[in-house]
Amino acid sequence: MFDVDLPVAEARLTLSLARWEPQLPEQPIAVLRGLLGHGLGGPEDPAFAEAFKQSLDGDVRVPRPFLIDCRATGGGGDCVRARVRFYGRGQRWIVPCVEAIKSRERHGFNGIPYQLNIDEVAACPVPWAADSPPLGHNAWSVEFLTPTRLKMWNTELSERMGPVALLDPDARQCVLHAVVWGAVRRLLNPLSLDRDCGLAVAYGDAAPIDAGLEARIKDILDASAITQAQLTRVAQTWRGRDTGGYLGRFEAEGPPELGRILAAAELTALGQSTAHGCGRLRVGAV
Repeated sequence: MFDVDLPVAEARLTLSLARWEPQLPEQPIAVLRGLLGHGLGGPEDPAFAEAFKQSLDGDVRVPRPFLIDCRATGGGGDCVRARVRFYGRGQRWIVPCVEAIKSRERHGFNGIPYQLNIDEVAACPVPWAADSPPLGHNAWSVEFLTPTRLKMWNTELSERMGPVALLDPDARQCVLHAVVWGAVRRLLNPLSLDRDCGLAVAYGDAAPIDAGLEARIKDILDASAITQAQLTRVAQTWRGRDTGGYLGRFEAEGPPELGRILAAAELTALGQSTAHGCGRLRVGAV
């Protein structure tokens, strides 16, 4: 469905802590991102600027070439597990980023020294690849693991949408529109001065959204529907940034292309504040 060449690789890391303290950081992703930034030399270093403050020709906004997932586990584990996903040409940052996190071992995670273990670096199957296998089902569950900002036609879904049992078919269709278009724009937003362009446009080989793709997405949405849903709008902030959004899950039916789009949203995250851990989804067959 997409004309996209965007390989994805993921580094799975374990930070084994020298000791464990019950008080975990409120935002473990922010701590790991800080370790990574310092390891790359900080704001004055060209490596930091290239990885964290991306731009094309100094004018166009583009997303960072990587996405961090991070969770802390206490008890017998005494470790922090992280996954750092790299997109397209951004894969050249795998070694520098891992080495940067390694260089901060003695400085510690939230002040606790750690030992970095590289569990695996592997390519991720991508649902937009031309040779990806066809999906053998037409119903999916989508769970919002972290608060997810849903927008439709550049307007955030109103508070009438939450808390939601989503019994109204129109409300359900609004949510499906927001998720599908959010995933497509995350990949294929055109070059722009006022919003991040798509990951595939910035780091892969892909044409941005055009009239033909818009028509195909409309056909997919017309053939799809949410069959049940329970979503709740949660409000939260992190250092003055709005990191609230929807939590919960829904089930949807549609053509195989819908499943590919939902899988793309799972792989790239969805909505705003993805660098702060928002927009994480889990998609499965029903």
